[in-house]
Amino acid sequence: MNKFAKTAVAICTSIAITQFLAWIGSTTYSYKALRNTALIAIIFQWIVFFHASGIIFGNERTEKYYDLTGASTYISLVFTTVHWRGGFDSMGIKQFILNICVLLWALRLGTFLYYRSIKNNGIDSRFTEIKQSLGRFVTAWTLQGVWVFITALPIFYLNTNKISTNVSHANFNIL
Repeated sequence: MNKFAKTAVAICTSIAITQFLAWIGSTTYSYKALRNTALIAIIFQWIVFFHASGIIFGNERTEKYYDLTGASTYISLVFTTVHWRGGFDSMGIKQFILNICVLLWALRLGTFLYYRSIKNNGIDSRFTEIKQSLGRFVTAWTLQGVWVFITALPIFYLNTNKISTNVSHANFNIL
């Protein structure tokens, strides 16, 4: 199998996995929202990839914004799914707290990883070999979108389903 075919298989498989996970256990409305969330996560990565790869602007390939893009994807998608639900006003205290926790975590992780990259002059050793191949480089960016979607899937699911968020004593035991 040639390099192009391997890249195409990796990307198609990644997209298929996100769509399958969006479909499992979701309602008709939530499937559409989760499907779109997964696609937005991947497309967001590809937009930054086109700049980072030098395809459009002719710059040298860089991974400088890779981790920052991952964190901003988390934050953007949390706000997007909250908006689709009807805003923070439409959710209970549990959902609100969980969303704030994910946002704070993404902000903390993104800041840490970005400053680590800057401290090393924008060079991430994970990308030394990956940058040499455009196919591997785009696959890395695609997999980051998949990773964001999968790891944040519980909060996306919570935000896209109209489930009860009433607070009870049992809820505080869980929290």
